[in-house]
Amino acid sequence: MKVLREVNGFKLNKGNLMADGLFNISDKNNNVSFWLDSDTAQDMLNMSDEDFISDSIALINHSMEVYN
Repeated sequence: MKVLREVNGFKLNKGNLMADGLFNISDKNNNVSFWLDSDTAQDMLNMSDEDFISDSIALINHSMEVYN
């Protein structure tokens, strides 16, 4: 995976192989979000650092809630 943006341990990652064209968010504890589309990834690239962190936390928490 290629890291497109990193702020305070939150990374916007671009998938590869079968996940080509998809994106996700990961944190320093190896938690990950669901796969995101390119429009959402572009929004994440364009937002402020504060919004990026806030949205990253929300996306990861949502993914974890579904699996717990």
